[in-house]
Amino acid sequence: MKKIILFCFGMWILSGCQTQPVQKSGTFQKAKWETVAQINEIKRNKSHRVSIDILAVKNEKMRMEVTATLGYQVASVLINRDGFKAAIYPQKKFYQGSLGDRSFAEVLRVPVSPRALFSIAFDEMITGPGWSCEKDMDASPKKCFHSNAQIEVEWQKKTDGTKLVKIISPKVEMNWFFKNPNPTFEEKPELFSLNVPQGYQIISPGNHSL
Repeated sequence: MKKIILFCFGMWILSGCQTQPVQKSGTFQKAKWETVAQINEIKRNKSHRVSIDILAVKNEKMRMEVTATLGYQVASVLINRDGFKAAIYPQKKFYQGSLGDRSFAEVLRVPVSPRALFSIAFDEMITGPGWSCEKDMDASPKKCFHSNAQIEVEWQKKTDGTKLVKIISPKVEMNWFFKNPNPTFEEKPELFSLNVPQGYQIISPGNHSL
């Protein structure tokens, strides 16, 4: 089964290599990615495979649309300088918090902070207290490690513009496959707006315990 999954991921990556010219890391300030993530929750012994469409302006704002294998919408996530918002559709809950709020990792099952997501997408060093990074030969990040939280992020980039990012933590392991980025998407205000759906419970750091 593991070989079949890896083969499918490989075919998925190859299918996107011919649609966009290769973009060198650090040459664009905004981009759109189609990605697939395999998330393994270690303690709960559960695995999830989701598609994540990403729109981002470097270090300013990011929109993620998360879809499950069968095509149903799992979550919409908005990150900007004010913090993050996340609508979790199966639970009918709307989370909001600051960029440093640890509840983000618990809610999204992504074991890094919202700030680190910009670094992962745009191939930059993860900065902040506790983080240290190793550079690749082209000065781009190869691996970053958070000593206190025991989180490791490793980039495995391909010459065709695709990449695999491996995120390892005590609770979650994540294999995140990125297709070649598209830096030419039209930046519309509505793409970076996320309102509370009607009837959803609003949860903020003040009433969300980890």
